[in-house]
Amino acid sequence: MKKYIILAAVLLGLGVAQVSRAQSNLTAISYEVSLPLSDTKNFTNKTSFIGFMFDTRRFVQPNTTVGVSLGLHVFDDKVNDEVLSLGDVFGNERNVDIWGTQYRYINSWPLMLNSFYYFGNRRSTVRPYLGTGVGAYIARRRVDAGLSTFAETKWQFGFSPELGLLYEMGEMNLLLKATYNYGLKAGNAPALSYVTFGLGFAWTGY
Repeated sequence: MKKYIILAAVLLGLGVAQVSRAQSNLTAISYEVSLPLSDTKNFTNKTSFIGFMFDTRRFVQPNTTVGVSLGLHVFDDKVNDEVLSLGDVFGNERNVDIWGTQYRYINSWPLMLNSFYYFGNRRSTVRPYLGTGVGAYIARRRVDAGLSTFAETKWQFGFSPELGLLYEMGEMNLLLKATYNYGLKAGNAPALSYVTFGLGFAWTGY
């Protein structure tokens, strides 16, 4: 995982350096609703209403940006009378099974270098866009069962393809977007997989 941590740091550093020199940029913040998928859904099955993302992007071409994004998505679920093998969740507890009422949590911090292509031009009222992010997710998984707590934090290299649009509203833009988040398996920790739907605002400086 050290190489993934180093790669994420380098990518974010390069992105910040690029954006800091930007004369033509976009800054956005959005509220996010997240739907768990696959192994993430098996662990925490509930839709998450706790999440946000911050983006800063530079226009390197009239229709192309590069930038960085970071945020937080929080999943939680209460499970009754179900056996959970901690080996499926935590590499350091592979031989332990628990049963009974469990409170399960995943905190996911995406740290991404991204690139997007925008349709239309800067005078367009509506500008759809698409692109992807590449970087790392810091994923903390936790289980509370009775008086016991089991937790582990992993860095998971991943990517985040995104589709969205900007709707001009005077000096700001309404931002709508949908993002697929995927973090690769890290050791014995399962892959991270979920979709987010974001609503926010974006400010551009040309």
